[in-house]
Amino acid sequence: MRRSILMLSMAMGILGGAASSQPLFEDSKAFNPSSETALAITGPVIMSTKRMVFETGRFLDLEVYDPKSSGNWGASGDVPVAQVFRVSGDAGPLRQGNTLCGDQPVTYMATWSEDSSGFTY
Repeated sequence: MRRSILMLSMAMGILGGAASSQPLFEDSKAFNPSSETALAITGPVIMSTKRMVFETGRFLDLEVYDPKSSGNWGASGDVPVAQVFRVSGDAGPLRQGNTLCGDQPVTYMATWSEDSSGFTY
């Protein structure tokens, strides 16, 4: 079974911090999209380690899968650690009928601090 991964670039520049993982907190926090693509698909979101809520009121339930996943994360590929979540639920159509992964369900999502890469976009 093919698994889709949503790389959540809209929140990455906001998490800030050093080159280590900057985990989301259990308390909800609002994030604005940092790209036109994210703006067109999701708009602003509210996230915690338990849920991601879209401006349409639709949501995805989250479960921390790997709090410090190693990899080449970020737009630059220079972010060494991300927080990976298992996703359940289906947010369905969001802004202008767009969906997160086309016709595939979102099964995992990663968040990281793009600031730690030194990449400017």
